[in-house]
Amino acid sequence: MRSVSIIIPSYNSSRTIERTLDSVISQGYSEMKEIIVVDSSDDGLTMDIIRKYKNAVRPVFLKDKSSPGQARNLGVKQATGEVLIFIDSDVVLSDGWIGKIIEAYENGKIIGGGGIILDETQANNWLAIGQYLLQFNEYVAQGKNRKKKFVPSCNLYCSKEIFEKAGGFPEIRASEDVLFCLKAGEYADIWFIPEAKVKHIFRESWTGYFKNQIVLGKYILIYRRRESKGKFYYLWLWPLFLLPAIITLKFCRIVLRIIRSRPIYVVKFIYSLPVFLAGLLFWGVGFTQGVFADE
Repeated sequence: MRSVSIIIPSYNSSRTIERTLDSVISQGYSEMKEIIVVDSSDDGLTMDIIRKYKNAVRPVFLKDKSSPGQARNLGVKQATGEVLIFIDSDVVLSDGWIGKIIEAYENGKIIGGGGIILDETQANNWLAIGQYLLQFNEYVAQGKNRKKKFVPSCNLYCSKEIFEKAGGFPEIRASEDVLFCLKAGEYADIWFIPEAKVKHIFRESWTGYFKNQIVLGKYILIYRRRESKGKFYYLWLWPLFLLPAIITLKFCRIVLRIIRSRPIYVVKFIYSLPVFLAGLLFWGVGFTQGVFADE
């Protein structure tokens, strides 16, 4: 069996971190070297919850708020396992999740990630459903194992060797998982393992939802500029001029993915369409901010 280190970045995650940690501990994987939580919370609640797990969790408390990439990199410095597993503090692992990842790893898939599903507590929450379909439509837990260019860091694993070759996560606010996977993909194929499922717990406030979409839209342009190698349509104000076409293309691609998935997702998409469209609008606001960002 492969030795495993699980690394979880955390910031003001008191609403979800307990369920996350309980789901990790209940996996019962005998070669789990450590569960490392890198927390930079300032809410006066989260750190106390993490301390309750002192016999099972190795906490790393930071004085200043860190980016997710920075927190993960710090966690890796503490890690002793051969396989590094990254999850977020707002996911709940399905039963046998580690086993499915290790099975894939043993079959030569040394970097990848699993499927993402809605948490049952949010199954009928249209705000959560809209976020799920907007953000994770490409990672619905169905189909065969297959190669991807990147997988989200809320459900990602890799060998420690690959992590070191890739140079770790870029320490930026968002899209750090995309940039990491693009670099790591130079050394090994990245695999999507749908059956290694996590339940994602989404924001339940409109303000939090909109702020998150702004951040995602902004950093998508920042990382694409970084990786574009001077392509004109990412330079100067060209992305702003092309934004209507970009949003239209994004919408159409997501709709096609949803149509090709299970019929229930089509129903959920129609049900949550106002939420979805509002999020797409604020994603566009963030994309516009990215045009003028100096990063």
